[in-house]
Amino acid sequence: MSIAYAVALCTHDHTDRLVRMEAVRKRGQGSRTPPKHFYGQSLRAVLALWDLYRREGRNSTLRKEMNVAYFASLILGWALCPRLADT
Repeated sequence: MSIAYAVALCTHDHTDRLVRMEAVRKRGQGSRTPPKHFYGQSLRAVLALWDLYRREGRNSTLRKEMNVAYFASLILGWALCPRLADT
């Protein structure tokens, strides 16, 4: 396991919280329905991860995995987290 991969695993929870808070801040008092473009970006990230995994194997996919996790957290934060005024 590479050092970068180990660091990414250790900081995943912290990063997940930061992305969710970023989503709440961007959403503000708006709708809890995530914008449609988030889903397209998320799908592209998953497809890019899958393509790289098939071509080069597991050891080269860390950055793509981080992109997928970012978009998943962004969508979840937008839809599920309370508004900043509620916290």
